[in-house]
Amino acid sequence: MPFILFLMLVAAGQAAPAESAEGEAAISMELTRTAHGDAVVSLAELTTEANIPKEARRLYEKALKAERKGDRVRARGYALAAVELAPAFFQAHAAVAVAHLQAGELDAADRELDIVASLNPQYLPAREIRGLVHFFRGNFREAVVELEGLLKQAPCRETGRYFLTRSLLQLGDVARARHHFEMAKTLGRDKSWRGFRLPELGIGLDGASFRHRTNAISPIDRGRPIP
Repeated sequence: MPFILFLMLVAAGQAAPAESAEGEAAISMELTRTAHGDAVVSLAELTTEANIPKEARRLYEKALKAERKGDRVRARGYALAAVELAPAFFQAHAAVAVAHLQAGELDAADRELDIVASLNPQYLPAREIRGLVHFFRGNFREAVVELEGLLKQAPCRETGRYFLTRSLLQLGDVARARHHFEMAKTLGRDKSWRGFRLPELGIGLDGASFRHRTNAISPIDRGRPIP
């Protein structure tokens, strides 16, 4: 598929309502985990198990598990309970930020991310989530700055690369969008953006078969929560 046709399909997919947010590349609380390939794992992350009460960590894991089962209401409740029990638990604050993002509550998501930054400024997942908040605010230049900075340290974070590509397309920067599209193919192979749905891609830039279903999560663009 020629890249320009891919851009047209992306533009068409911008307005499509999201059916779900499932899969590795989806906007989910799984974003709060440090991913394989991230260049920086802060000391605070390494010592979380020792410094955070066991019950708070259990609530955080229950939040992620509930979300994987499709129960976002219960997941949000567990994440909020975790931060109430352990106010310094920055991963749980990030999970609350994701819950706000899913609901279209961008100001509340920003406030949680500010708390995370004050607790652990080296925590890479928060940068990815912040980039998504910028994107859904329509602040595409800020999203590009945040997500490009993130990907220099964490090149395998698929959701960040996906929304960086979309931000660059919004700004008309086709060359850099092409670069990140190709990087996603190189780094992710068949896993790239698999949690998202855009129109089916038939032929990749190198002519090889490249059939990924991707999910353009756009209801926040229109002020509605992600279902």
